[in-house]
Amino acid sequence: KRTMFLLCKRILETENIPKRFFSTLLVQLFKGKGSAQELSNSRFLHLKDWLPRVCESLAVNEMKEDIVEATTKFQCGGVPGMRTQFHLFVIKSTMAVALENKEGRIFTLTDIVKFYNKEMLNDAILATHGSVDKKALRVWWKMNQSTRITVKTGSGNTETAEAGAVLGQGSKGAGLMSMRNLDRIVDDYFCGSEDEDVIGSVRLQPLIWVDDLLRSSQGVQEVRNGNQKLDRMVKEMCLEIHPTKSNYLVVGTTKFKNEVEAETKEDPIKFGEIELKRAECVTYLGDELHEDGLSASIEATILARRGRVRGSIYGLVGLWGDHRAQVIGGVLGAIQLYEACIVSSLLNNCSTWVGMKEEHYRLLDTCQYDFLRALLQLPVSTPKACLRAASGVLGMMWRVWEEKLLLAKAIMDQEEEVLARQVFVDQVALG
Repeated sequence: KRTMFLLCKRILETENIPKRFFSTLLVQLFKGKGSAQELSNSRFLHLKDWLPRVCESLAVNEMKEDIVEATTKFQCGGVPGMRTQFHLFVIKSTMAVALENKEGRIFTLTDIVKFYNKEMLNDAILATHGSVDKKALRVWWKMNQSTRITVKTGSGNTETAEAGAVLGQGSKGAGLMSMRNLDRIVDDYFCGSEDEDVIGSVRLQPLIWVDDLLRSSQGVQEVRNGNQKLDRMVKEMCLEIHPTKSNYLVVGTTKFKNEVEAETKEDPIKFGEIELKRAECVTYLGDELHEDGLSASIEATILARRGRVRGSIYGLVGLWGDHRAQVIGGVLGAIQLYEACIVSSLLNNCSTWVGMKEEHYRLLDTCQYDFLRALLQLPVSTPKACLRAASGVLGMMWRVWEEKLLLAKAIMDQEEEVLARQVFVDQVALG
């Protein structure tokens, strides 16, 4: 252990990077969408040996605190302690306030095509240059300036090729540097803009989760002005947006929706030369956002997950039918696996579900009762109270409210500069 420590220390102090550190193995990972035969539907993880990863981690750790400190409150991806629920809480609070005041909002979602593949190392260096330890930044740059890649395929590894100075998805500093780079340039374009939305006394710029952007606007003209800024920003970074995944959602009163439709009928909303489509429902950070409001968003989220969850339920029950699985703990082991894997998937982000109705709880409970009946091999006529008593599982309503309380505590435990906390405090003050 001491020998390896001294070796890493020598490499970092002398800045003499071994050529072996430049070698990277690319492993293909299917995104789960479209055909697995198309390379565009897969992401490639950059894997290195353990020694380059250790040395890079030491260099990145020297910069991490300064990078996080320089990041604005609108970027949560890659920031320690941040959650996707914080951004969703802000978005749904904005929706709730607009609906309460009989107003409307337009949410524009921007999907950048292959952000990690196209972002250059030098751009990330410029984004962090003024706020981090110069030596650590220089060492990290030297470790990634002459990347040599080998792709792992089903028939073996390909020949090595020079890729140059790139940021590889999966490397230690890629996520941190990328999120700061995008955060910096978005802040440069939108800081001081008069077209940005406001919730209570809190001003909103585009919300960013690493490379996913969502912008809230009060009207069509504000959307157009913001798209012009984003278009110039994307072109400056030599990037492009996905034409089918980038769209906008209109939430609010019927009058507001009709006004937006009339205004965009003759002059559609565009992003550069790309015409953005109005969506009825969009997916953001794992949740569905529906134009009919908060309750409709919850229902759309549950229905989108229910099919996958049911498949997982019967897969788990089938797995537990094998006698070898009894070694883990029989029925109790199956319930523990259900709690850890299936419930967490079904109730992901449930702490931000505002406006839940009894029918939503029934949809969630139906999935749970389906699992218990299949596991215990009981008929549909079995009373639900008996299923709960025999299994000891918690009802879905109590699970959701537990998550809501934990989210409220997590938000209030954050520093005052955190966006979600500012919105939470502002909404509590307004009642």
